[in-house]
Amino acid sequence: MSVASENQILCWTTIPTAWGNCGIFWKSDKLCRIVLPGLTDDELRCELLKDHPLAHESRVTPTWFADLLRFLQGYYANSPHDCTVLLRNCLDWSQVSAFCRRVLEMTCRIERGQVRTYGAIAKELGNAKASRAVGAALGSNPWPLVVPCHRVVGAKGQMTGFSAQGGVETKRRMLAMEAQRSPIGSRLNF
Repeated sequence: MSVASENQILCWTTIPTAWGNCGIFWKSDKLCRIVLPGLTDDELRCELLKDHPLAHESRVTPTWFADLLRFLQGYYANSPHDCTVLLRNCLDWSQVSAFCRRVLEMTCRIERGQVRTYGAIAKELGNAKASRAVGAALGSNPWPLVVPCHRVVGAKGQMTGFSAQGGVETKRRMLAMEAQRSPIGSRLNF
């Protein structure tokens, strides 16, 4: 199959990291979804195919794939390679609502080693009462890490829901790892 025809269908592959394999979906050179580590290879395959059973595993990857590989492997080795700005240009924004996009774009501004609250993001959106809607938007984030939804916490820094495998404990572990390499990390409690 040629690269041109393969790019027209939904493709997937896995990326090995120090925490396990990540699953990656793309279509037409746009990143559609990232599944974080924590699943066995069979569970990961089932997760990747449950909503898109016709997707196929591919070794032909988009131009941004090498950056994504370097980013994910570096992140989980706690040796980050920040290419998220470049990667965000490859996201398939057509799959999220306008509100969700605004929330995710605000979340992209949260630096490694920092956190924001759902309420703070809601307030910045112009509706301080929309913190639950912000949480729902972040819970449906198809690109965790590239869009760092794990950096959003509850009021007073409470660890709240996280949809990746391992839930809140995974979120806490990720934030603690990030705090180790951050100049403000000693002020964050996880």
